[in-house]
Amino acid sequence: GEARTTRLPMVKGEASYRRLSEVDPFQIQLPGAAKPIEISPVVLNNSSFRVSLQQPLFTGFRISNSIESAERGAEAAGWDNVNDRADLVLAITSAYWSLYQMREVERFAGENVARLDRYLGDARKLMQAGLATRNDVLKIEVQLSNAHLAQIDAENDARLAAMNLNTLLSRPVDMPVDLLSRPADDPLTSHPPTDSLTKAALAGRADLQLRSSRSP
Repeated sequence: GEARTTRLPMVKGEASYRRLSEVDPFQIQLPGAAKPIEISPVVLNNSSFRVSLQQPLFTGFRISNSIESAERGAEAAGWDNVNDRADLVLAITSAYWSLYQMREVERFAGENVARLDRYLGDARKLMQAGLATRNDVLKIEVQLSNAHLAQIDAENDARLAAMNLNTLLSRPVDMPVDLLSRPADDPLTSHPPTDSLTKAALAGRADLQLRSSRSP
């Protein structure tokens, strides 16, 4: 809008007022004259007014080019907004499924700890019955210790993934997150044609539209 206003005529108005110091007027006394002759009277109040109109007729296509440049800049800014929103959606989606994956790993780690804990109890009973050695029990204890460490790492990873998702959603980092969506159990049996997928992808790529708007 500002670029288009350069085609309109420009009207300027100026006004000023000055109050001069009070001084005696310039006078001369001629011989034989009863009174002095005043040469230049003193003007104490001085005001001026000025109005001008300016209309560009030909500026070497500078105005039209600046308007076109501004229009392309506005279009590019719009695609910038679309691109930023798409990046944010992608980041939130990736953070969501990353949290889902970390919680699945955490669940598997807990199940592994519970399984090894049962194995350890069975191995100790077998050792008391003389059907297992102390070395067998120690091996399971080592595996259980490593499983506990893996469980702690999985819990920390899940906590960090939840904090990352809350940060992207502008929520407190310690706010609980309940995951409602799950991956589809059944894989897709049919896919759209590749050409239609390619056209839809190119039409939805805001960065390509942005590059087209900024290209000469």
